[in-house]
Amino acid sequence: MKARTAIVSFLLFSGGLVGGIFSSHFLNGNDKTETISTASQTTHFASDASTATEKTLIATPAEKDLLTQLDARLKQEIAHREELETQLAKLELRVELLDSNRSLTPEPPLDSAIGQGPQIPPAAGGLNAENLIASGVNADTANELVAHWNRYQLEQLELRDTAAREGWLNSEQFRERASALQESRKSLREEIGDDKYDRYLYESGDNNRVAVNSVIAGSAAESIGLRSGDIIIAYAGSRTFSGRELQNATRDGSRSETVTIELLRDGESLELSVPRGPLGIMLDAVRLAPD
Repeated sequence: MKARTAIVSFLLFSGGLVGGIFSSHFLNGNDKTETISTASQTTHFASDASTATEKTLIATPAEKDLLTQLDARLKQEIAHREELETQLAKLELRVELLDSNRSLTPEPPLDSAIGQGPQIPPAAGGLNAENLIASGVNADTANELVAHWNRYQLEQLELRDTAAREGWLNSEQFRERASALQESRKSLREEIGDDKYDRYLYESGDNNRVAVNSVIAGSAAESIGLRSGDIIIAYAGSRTFSGRELQNATRDGSRSETVTIELLRDGESLELSVPRGPLGIMLDAVRLAPD
């Protein structure tokens, strides 16, 4: 009986031991399996995230097509804006050309006297060879003047367009280049003479006379009797077609030397003597038909 009890106890102990080992092995195996499974899932998740990131960096064909369309539209808008800027520059230049010989002095009131005789509106369509020939200029000279005028207008357009595109329209560089173009007119004047140059300015629609707008009290102009409305034809023997030319003439030669001013007053020619130097007058640039 004791022996049987001992055997049963041994068997129960052995069974419990085996069961414990098995349970321990099984549980450890599950832990490893779960660990492996979890690691696998983590790796799989990381792989999916990487793939998703790659997909976001690669544009679809539809997106590429949209970007191409937007780029083309942007280029069209830029080209359109540049064209508008060019047209604006040309319009501004046209306004300046109609007033190219205007004096730098202040403009007069609308009701002030600005010279004798009616003012002629600028010629339409630019310089005309037929008008020059009709006024006494020979055909060869007329054609040469027209060619020079056309070249001058194109050079001004090109200068202003370039300055507008490159951003130096209202700069000292632009003023220097514009002055250089004006110098080309001086050389033309020397080639054809004052009378033909006068006709050239008039037929091209430019101002060709300088008028006295007002006289400053106590000035040299007042002392010699210059009046508002006088047209200054020449200063010290040099014809004056613009306010700038008159200003330059007053600075030439010796200060205070006596010079002669030729002018037109009420249709009559007059000569006045004045010391060379500032006259003390406000000027208007006007356009009158040559005699």
